[in-house]
Amino acid sequence: MWAARLLGNRPKGRVPLTHVTAPLCGAWAAAGLPVFLLGGKPGVAERAAERLHTDHRVRVVGVAHGYFQPADEPALIAAINASGARILLVGLGNPRQELWLAEHRDALAPPVAITCGGWLDWTAGERRPCPPLVYRFGLEWAYRLAQEPRRLFARYVLGNPRFLYHVLRRGSRPRTAPVAEHPMARPGF
Repeated sequence: MWAARLLGNRPKGRVPLTHVTAPLCGAWAAAGLPVFLLGGKPGVAERAAERLHTDHRVRVVGVAHGYFQPADEPALIAAINASGARILLVGLGNPRQELWLAEHRDALAPPVAITCGGWLDWTAGERRPCPPLVYRFGLEWAYRLAQEPRRLFARYVLGNPRFLYHVLRRGSRPRTAPVAEHPMARPGF
């Protein structure tokens, strides 16, 4: 959001998954859409599934933790596809979840796949969502850093200034070459 504003854009805001959980889950439950949860430490997806069913009547048809090896991927993809899930939620952390989904999207049967970061942890009760006041000031990153300093130090303390440097360096200059289409931006994704 800050980068967009620095570059002269006026975004209306962002909508984190934690803010739309109830309406999304309500819609999924009402439509009877089966959901598969992938991510988190062992046990987290199971606890998130229980909570989604208890609180929102979501039908979770499969779960898998996010600590799998590349050799496990064929069996994992087969389990996701065999589950009958229409929605796949992938919470492997950024950027791993986006890269994993882009690499395997064509092999996955669910027509809807959503990356969800730490949402499974929040849903399972492992972490609390960002307080509204902290969110309002765009400081979710600082809140998360305070919760997990060892894991998130490089992402936020080193990564944020590096990102800001590149944003400021680019400024409002027009791009010199067209941006290649992202593999997940194709029709039917």
